[in-house]
Amino acid sequence: MKIAGNNKGLVTGLIVVIVLLAGGGGYLLWRVNQKETLAPTDSSASQERCVDRCTGPCTQNWPFQPPDQCTNDAYKGCTGWVSGGGEFKGCCTYERVCEVTAYYITYIAGPGGSVTNAGQNNVPPGGSISSTATANAGFVFDKWSDGKTTATRTDSNVNADATYTASFKAVAPQTYTLKYSVTPYTSGGIVGGTLSGNLNQTVAKGGDGTPVTFVPNKGSYCQASILEWLVNGVKDTTVTGNTRQEKNVQSNMVIEGKSGFIWTTDDTTFRYYAGAHGQIKLGNGAPSTSPITLTFTKGKPCPGTLAVTAVPSSGYRFSHWNDTVKGTKDTGPLAEANPRSDIISVSGGYVPNIAVTAIFVSSSGCGDGVCSNGENISTCPGDCSPVCGDGVCSAGENNSSCPVDCGTTVPQTGIFDDSRNIIATGVLFLTVGISWSYISLLPGKAYEIFSSTSEKIKERSSTKKMVARREKLERKLTKKK
Repeated sequence: MKIAGNNKGLVTGLIVVIVLLAGGGGYLLWRVNQKETLAPTDSSASQERCVDRCTGPCTQNWPFQPPDQCTNDAYKGCTGWVSGGGEFKGCCTYERVCEVTAYYITYIAGPGGSVTNAGQNNVPPGGSISSTATANAGFVFDKWSDGKTTATRTDSNVNADATYTASFKAVAPQTYTLKYSVTPYTSGGIVGGTLSGNLNQTVAKGGDGTPVTFVPNKGSYCQASILEWLVNGVKDTTVTGNTRQEKNVQSNMVIEGKSGFIWTTDDTTFRYYAGAHGQIKLGNGAPSTSPITLTFTKGKPCPGTLAVTAVPSSGYRFSHWNDTVKGTKDTGPLAEANPRSDIISVSGGYVPNIAVTAIFVSSSGCGDGVCSNGENISTCPGDCSPVCGDGVCSAGENNSSCPVDCGTTVPQTGIFDDSRNIIATGVLFLTVGISWSYISLLPGKAYEIFSSTSEKIKERSSTKKMVARREKLERKLTKKK
């Protein structure tokens, strides 16, 4: 009985639980399917406003009910009273009416760009809205998803939800070239330095170039510096100094630096003279026999024309610069330089207040008093002094002072050295051969000598015996008488 009672209670409990679950589930299913609970579809995604309105005439409602039950909800649009006689006819039948208050217009940017008014926008019925598509670097605007090809669009008289996507296309990056150079500030001048950096750059549109710097020559006494920059032939007033860098490049650019000079050492004067059979000129000036004088003051700008050129007359050529005071060939590093630029010296050969004369000689070269251009004691003895080792035994040279040129010893040439070795080797082999031949004959020679000596000894012995016998016989004959 106890178990039965317990089973009955258990069954009853299960039935109650099932009823509750079924009832709750049914309510939830009914509630989810109500209009105000359902998620909006594509066609009902817009904002709506719903009101209860009296959609028909007021009807009799018997028995009569108090009028305030109809008039309290005045927003419903029906008072329940009939104008005129004041007779109450009853209340209306109401119906819920919904109307759209705004539509959703959505703008989306595809890869490679952006749009204004991006995302969802609420637009009242009949209203308008605009959006502009802007491409990122390396892209261009293509079109909108509805086929429009203008980057800016305006959607007017909106009466439905809509979504528009802007698409963009990647393009090859546009590049520009930057070309740098440096030239003298004045015609005929000297640059006096170099540009450091990449002088031929390729830069993407809107990108930045790398810096370029003008570096003056080390040791220059007339210090060079960029006085102005020209960009595509026009003076650039935005950049000064020796370094520049192009920013946000939007076109091809030809950049030219104009260099000028400031004298940095003590006051100095340079004087140049033209010797016979020629002229001199300063920079790109006209040649003349008149002297050229360049004076430099410390801290002041240097002249633009810094080089002096020797110009020979017809049938002559420039040979060298003479020290004007000493009348001998200049000993500096620029003795044979043409043109000559003393003030841009980069070595210790700088000499202030110099005076030099251009020396011109016949085009043949021999006879100018300078042993140069392939001349030697043999081809031009008037210009070239004797030099030991030139192959000519000249005056003043002898076997003791220059045995190479004047000695009787065979020159130690490579060919002779080989011949000498060959001869020495031959003499050695000859000596060895003779010695071997002599040695091989020694036994025979010894036998001959030995035989000859034996014969002589025998002959002498026999002779002595004969003499002894004769003497003995003679003694006997003498006794008998």
